[in-house]
Amino acid sequence: MRLSLNLHYLLLFPYAGFVALLAEALLSSRVLMTTVNTLWVSNVHDGMLAGGIPAPNRTVSYGSKPSNLLDVYDFAGRVHKKRPAVLYWHAGAFTTGGREFGAGTMSWLAARGYVAISAQYSLTVSSDGDGVAGCIDDAWQALRWTVEHASELGVDPRKIIVAGDSAGGGIALSLATRLGAAASDVRVAAAFVGWPVVTLDALEYGTQRDRRGKWTPTPADAGFATENVFVPVGSAPSPELAQLQLQRVLAGSLLIHGRALGGWLPASLFVQPLGSKSEAAISPLSAASQRGLPPILMLSGANDEVVPFGQQERFADVARRAGNRVDMLQFVRAKHGGGGTNCKAGRDAILRFLKGRGLAARPTAAKASADGYVEIQKDVFKGMVESYDEYALPPWPWRRLGATVTLKPVKAR
Repeated sequence: MRLSLNLHYLLLFPYAGFVALLAEALLSSRVLMTTVNTLWVSNVHDGMLAGGIPAPNRTVSYGSKPSNLLDVYDFAGRVHKKRPAVLYWHAGAFTTGGREFGAGTMSWLAARGYVAISAQYSLTVSSDGDGVAGCIDDAWQALRWTVEHASELGVDPRKIIVAGDSAGGGIALSLATRLGAAASDVRVAAAFVGWPVVTLDALEYGTQRDRRGKWTPTPADAGFATENVFVPVGSAPSPELAQLQLQRVLAGSLLIHGRALGGWLPASLFVQPLGSKSEAAISPLSAASQRGLPPILMLSGANDEVVPFGQQERFADVARRAGNRVDMLQFVRAKHGGGGTNCKAGRDAILRFLKGRGLAARPTAAKASADGYVEIQKDVFKGMVESYDEYALPPWPWRRLGATVTLKPVKAR
């Protein structure tokens, strides 16, 4: 039990800070986290099925790890024409969640005619986890599997779209930017992501523009445009302390670099010095300046308290300067999980984006139920987001290098 809870951290390293070390000890405890997450995912899955979200057509293995599973949703039946596919990765800070979390979104896409695939990746706290680099490697395997099995899936291999939310959004962008040691020649047709993590570098996590339009490093706690859950006001009165605190959370609690000695030692004690750029290999922002990226749509909360809006805005800015097409929707007042696919305007924008890129699908007979599947999903996750506002979608400005469109809430639930 001592190993499973990692409470020996507190005895061996009392000088590292009791609260931070206790949090890391619990969050990096494999048996505890696996048990809690299994119960949570099972409860969510049962709630979605009970609410009326269809079960996937099939669940298949795409790799050698027990966690390498994906759910396939296809409501079109037998059709002769190959269709676009959406390959999706779930949220959960890389440490929690499961492919079942995307059931409502996948059913919405399947009802709209897409072959929708929700892929599981090895969580950083799992026995087969290897930090975020391992999550990205799994994603490349899932993409290659989809391409190799495109014919039996009824998918056009030239029209595979990657998508994800939060941590899963970062994974999707990793494929779009060809990040990771397992990167291959497979190219995706487009990407749409909600509240994505685009950098895990503590220096850039809280980046924002100054008055001259220059991008600045992560500021002190009070300098964040929106109070951040990892750096609450009063916890880090200087930029250096804020960056150090973020580094300890990301490398320690979230295990972005994996465990130290299999979990016997706190991972937060072995992080690289700030500025070493050891996180570049797992941060899509580091690859955003490449030319030739696929079209990308980012759906972001202006008041995101988990993944600051500034880092997503910076990704769009860097990618556009390199000549890439990045469209961005900024949902006013939305926190993490607000707006995006959780509102009809966000879903309509995704469909409009895909149609504009030649990736439209023919809706199925279940089209009338499509939005309802997401509403059921939202009910299951009720309480995790402060409020689900509805937004008005303005006319889309189809500019050559993309645009940032601000959406204002029209009513609150």
